[in-house]
Amino acid sequence: MSADNESVTFDGQSSEQNASMLLAQARITEPPIEAFAQLAALRGTRIYEVPGLNAEAITMPSDEGLLIKVRTGLPAARRRFTIAHELGHTYFYDTGSSGKTDHRGVSGRLDVREEGWCNNFAGDLLMPAKWLRRNLPLSFDPSIAQLVSLANSYGVALEPLVMQLARYRLWPTPVVFLTPRRPGPVVRRVFTCGVVGTRLRPGSTLPSGSTPAAAAERGALTGGAVENWLELRGRFRSYRLEAAPVHNDVVVLVHVDPSEQTRERLASRAPTCDQQLLFT
Repeated sequence: MSADNESVTFDGQSSEQNASMLLAQARITEPPIEAFAQLAALRGTRIYEVPGLNAEAITMPSDEGLLIKVRTGLPAARRRFTIAHELGHTYFYDTGSSGKTDHRGVSGRLDVREEGWCNNFAGDLLMPAKWLRRNLPLSFDPSIAQLVSLANSYGVALEPLVMQLARYRLWPTPVVFLTPRRPGPVVRRVFTCGVVGTRLRPGSTLPSGSTPAAAAERGALTGGAVENWLELRGRFRSYRLEAAPVHNDVVVLVHVDPSEQTRERLASRAPTCDQQLLFT
């Protein structure tokens, strides 16, 4: 999460504090979040499904107060995050003594900081850090399967879940999202989760012989060892790669100094070589 997104507060409170208060008001204590009409009412707004809406959703003032319009037919996980994001936008509106609702910022302009805060709010509303800490499996062998299962239990897509885990440093491996391409997959998002650094950036194309490329080709989970494209920075002895197709992505976990359990699981998926590396 960027410093700009963290610095935006309302009444001295962060996205996490606002989301926590809203959940408490609605008496919601476990995932998945479904009571969006109730949450919207608590924020003084209503949600309308609109066929063919140009955007996935929009929050806008009207003579009746704030309205949230959502495009009809969004996939369930996408709809859930989109509505939560739009509820975040309600914190950027004030209703004056005249009863008119106005935006606090510059009307008609996309505010990157506001969008970032609303993404954070959506994560904090749908996947509060204290819930995640309670629900994360106690395991010496973190896996893509565990992440997918956790995302399903919260009713969210995998990427927003990983973003939330990375924000609060709750996941023990870096996670990379790639788009399958030829000759090699292309990096889309990188979450280091505070474990190690990397020079890897979105838009980088991986070698055709890489573990993620093999996973995309095989359509199955693939294990691998040290590969130069990662360009990891930090102090560690070794690492293992775990790559698997998830929906339209190839997802990669970088197991830094993995447990013997992880080594054995990934060794069954592909030959590995145990190189000892130390980056500074």
